[in-house]
Amino acid sequence: MTDVAAARALLSAHDPLSQRQEELDDLAIERMWQDLTRRVEVGTPPSVRGPVRRDPRTVRSAVASIVVLALVAVGVAIASGGGSSTRHYVALQPLDYSRALDPVRAAPVLDQLASAAQAQPAAGTGTWYYLESASWSTFAGGDANARPAGMPTVVEQWIRDDGVQRVVTHSDLPAPAAGLDAWLRAGLPLTGGRVQTHTGTAAAGQFPKQLSTDPATLEDQLLTAEVGSSARGAPGAVPRSEELIAAVKDLRAQRAMTPALQAAVLRMLAAQPSIVSLGTATDRLGREAQAVGLDSSTSGLPTRHVLLFDPTTGELLGAEDILTKSAGQLGVPIPSVISYVIYVRDGLVRSDTSVPPPL
Repeated sequence: MTDVAAARALLSAHDPLSQRQEELDDLAIERMWQDLTRRVEVGTPPSVRGPVRRDPRTVRSAVASIVVLALVAVGVAIASGGGSSTRHYVALQPLDYSRALDPVRAAPVLDQLASAAQAQPAAGTGTWYYLESASWSTFAGGDANARPAGMPTVVEQWIRDDGVQRVVTHSDLPAPAAGLDAWLRAGLPLTGGRVQTHTGTAAAGQFPKQLSTDPATLEDQLLTAEVGSSARGAPGAVPRSEELIAAVKDLRAQRAMTPALQAAVLRMLAAQPSIVSLGTATDRLGREAQAVGLDSSTSGLPTRHVLLFDPTTGELLGAEDILTKSAGQLGVPIPSVISYVIYVRDGLVRSDTSVPPPL
């Protein structure tokens, strides 16, 4: 048994996936890391509680990383094949937002995007919903000399109306000599790396099959799906607008949205006074976008959660999390992007091997 496997076995009783307590986002990992290392150093049991994550694979990876960091902090080497490894955090430069320094309330922009979404034609025909997304987080760590920083994992998913799904994950993609930007602009060529394919029946959906196109009703449905009716408004709960942004990203990853539903999502966000317009930006695929954001310190570090929308269709193109004032123990510059997701292409298709054109 390796040291990492032994650490996992030792702390399995504290697995946050089984504890299912508070919400975990990427920055909560930083808070957990600080608590674990501090308490290991002084010899007291860690008080950190393991929050739940929407993706169980992310939870287990994050917790294993924190355990490794805590052990390294007190001089326990994590070795493999006689060597040792340490965690190295990297981050990316934020996009160039035209109103980053003087954001204004996002309601007018979001209402305009809602009108653009409402005017779109109905989706084409097809029995499968396809989505290709690329995501990356600084918590993946890596070699200090690895280049380029920010290489994502790419996921292709096909979901049929009856819940049957096929998911293809492309990970450990080779770093291109031309750099991350060139790879993205080339359309994310998926050559090399590891490919894993999963087929089966999807678990019960997070969201109701029928979502309202009334913004207020939709807000209630999304909050209930995201945190549960009993947790809403509880002491220490994540602010409403922050949960709604998380819900919008979850919804984007799980189903095709009609123009009416997309418009309702945008009008719902427009009703949140804490969401601001960051102006326009060019996303990592070279697409023009309208950016809105929410500033929060819920996870322990001041963070700006950004959503990027297509100005002509109102469709969500991607999202980024940016550290704005402090990096804590991460040791990355400020400001820094510590996670991103890019929606590369999506649409209804006829089979679980066909794909639509890029967005």
